[in-house]
Amino acid sequence: MEVQRAQKTIVTVSLRLWQSFFLAAQLDNGYNWSWGVVFLPIWVYLFLNYVYMFILRTWGYGKLNGLDSEAILSGNETDPVVLMRYQQGNELVAFSSLICFSTLAPLFMSIMLVCRLETSDYSTFLIILPVFIVLGCSCCVVF
Repeated sequence: MEVQRAQKTIVTVSLRLWQSFFLAAQLDNGYNWSWGVVFLPIWVYLFLNYVYMFILRTWGYGKLNGLDSEAILSGNETDPVVLMRYQQGNELVAFSSLICFSTLAPLFMSIMLVCRLETSDYSTFLIILPVFIVLGCSCCVVF
């Protein structure tokens, strides 16, 4: 697990450096790139997140394959190995769903930002709307 975290950190840091170079080149007026190309490291990062999610989901469904969930949920299955496989499979599938849904807001915001920088046809409020929705829901839950 520590090796995976270290690899993810290395990839994230290298993509951030790549992003800063692209932004500097675009803002320095040295290149006339499309903003979609400038945000290419973000697209790569989001794509890698979805690949990781797909791998986890496949692994989780592989663990759940062949298990009788009705017997497990009714309590008829008492084998600890089967119960552990069932729990691990469900956790992997749930974690992959969490990754999928947590990546949707940055994906939406990135697409909206690129469209805003290219055409300037709509308000910047729409770009930040997912942040406002999350903050609003958080405030409602807390209070």
